[in-house]
Amino acid sequence: MKKSMGYRTILSVIFIAWAVLTVQLSFAEQQAVLAVNKVTGPLSVVVLGSGDAMASSKKGRASAGYLIFTDGKPRILMDVGGGTFARIAESGADLSTLDTILFSHLHIDHTADTSAVLKTIYLHNVRGKTKRSASTSPINFYGPAANRSLPQADAFDDTSQFIAGMYGEKSGLERYLHGFVKAIGAGEFAYTATDVSADQFNNVNGEMKPADVKTIIHTADGLTVKAIGVEHGPVPSLAYRIEYKGKSIVYSGDTTSNTDNMLTIAKSTDILIYDAAIMDDIPPKDSAFRKFHTAPTRMGEIATRAAAKQLVLSHLSPITDTRIDQLKSIVKGVGFKGVITEANDLDVYNIN
Repeated sequence: MKKSMGYRTILSVIFIAWAVLTVQLSFAEQQAVLAVNKVTGPLSVVVLGSGDAMASSKKGRASAGYLIFTDGKPRILMDVGGGTFARIAESGADLSTLDTILFSHLHIDHTADTSAVLKTIYLHNVRGKTKRSASTSPINFYGPAANRSLPQADAFDDTSQFIAGMYGEKSGLERYLHGFVKAIGAGEFAYTATDVSADQFNNVNGEMKPADVKTIIHTADGLTVKAIGVEHGPVPSLAYRIEYKGKSIVYSGDTTSNTDNMLTIAKSTDILIYDAAIMDDIPPKDSAFRKFHTAPTRMGEIATRAAAKQLVLSHLSPITDTRIDQLKSIVKGVGFKGVITEANDLDVYNIN
């Protein structure tokens, strides 16, 4: 009887040890594959959302969102489309160091998760035992100014109006966040909102010339953010360029690329993230989507003339999701010699 009990005890010990080891290995494996653990070098981007506005089961892409890291720490969020909140959780990113949110434009598939992400930023601060204040660490929003000269202009406010309507302390739809942040001990719920001109042309002595690239952020450690107005139907829209330690990432947002403004901002960039929602022949020419997005041939022309080192196809739609190889072939056929990749949620691009 004693021998039997001893044998069973040994088996129990072995089983428990095996179970503990399995859990430890499983946790280690999960940690190893987290997107944040793949971030290296001075400038990186984690794709949070590589899809468009349509929920599709093919790859389950979230809508537009890109998390910029400098020296391994989250710094800037470019667009916050639906599903990006979940991707942030899956990425393992700690947003307590994030201080800037850039909107390319104010369509829902580029802004929908903003409130959820804002709330988690402050919860990450609590977890890290840090606090934010209005004077030292507000969340800084940048986005397009309204353009009253565009058709249907009344459908889009200034970015500052949009933000005030959501988070204004007196009448914002999500004004409770001011009290919430204080209650959890995260400091103050504070933000700034800057409207950036999305005009695609400048009037120079009565002559309309392409818009200039505008520097909207330049920090003491050399992080620079630039913007330029691009065409996206009647929607005021911006493309962005992030520069840090001699490296650069350009993001088209959504655009037809009918002007050369994308070429102007994308010159010699390391990574060019481009709106790839349509094909040259699909949808038909009379489709509304053709007034909002860039066809592959035009994308290839811009990437080639800009001498971009890597082209990342993103904002993928059910139209392009099944035609990635064809899309790449068209871009190469125009003469692009750089690297072309399909963006997928939680992909990591390091510029080393």
